[in-house]
Amino acid sequence: MMGGMKTTLAVLLCCAVPALAQTSQPNCQINGTREISISCDYTPLSPSPAPGTGAPRIAINHAALSFRTGDDNWANVNLAFTRLDSTPVTEERTVYIEFDDDSGNNFIRRVLPSVDFRTLAKGRKTEFSEKLLIGNLLPGHYWVSLWIPSTDPSLKFDIQHNYLICSAGVPDQKSGLNRIAGFSVVR
Repeated sequence: MMGGMKTTLAVLLCCAVPALAQTSQPNCQINGTREISISCDYTPLSPSPAPGTGAPRIAINHAALSFRTGDDNWANVNLAFTRLDSTPVTEERTVYIEFDDDSGNNFIRRVLPSVDFRTLAKGRKTEFSEKLLIGNLLPGHYWVSLWIPSTDPSLKFDIQHNYLICSAGVPDQKSGLNRIAGFSVVR
């Protein structure tokens, strides 16, 4: 158990970045108010790992989402990731996509069953696609994030053990989430 905790914590620490790098934001195109399409490109952080972590470094390269904000509907989610180093990904982590408001209230959280970081090869972009049923979104501002919790059930909701993606402007150490885009719903 203790060895697993060290590995899980090391994964979080592998993406600790200077404050300046965290202020760099993804390049996103967001269109629509009732039918929203989001397309973002991200810059990977330096491929050299934090000293002594031994954790794999994974970057998100691109995200594309499209969905309607009213009534239950299907969201199309396309994500591209690259493993930045040769450290093998040995843990099968569940990856979730979530929509939260600015206060951190969660409105939508869905598992992304096709996303398996163990399939990533060093330096090669790998794409994953999902079609997910989502609910109605009320007017307001939302953040789309990836939540990658610990594989240890007792640590699943401990943000210090979440995996943070190694792309500029994405990892949010305060929330333990990977913020991939922000958007507003207007009626």
